[in-house]
Amino acid sequence: KEVSVEIKKLTARATLLKETLAWITSNTSFFHGWEV
Repeated sequence: KEVSVEIKKLTARATLLKETLAWITSNTSFFHGWEV
């Protein structure tokens, strides 16, 4: 049971990281669009 919980934590963390990176990437390109 402990192993599955750790896997769920890692999966949730990886998903959150992907969403955060995608958000940062979209916002960065958005701001760069304003700078030009």
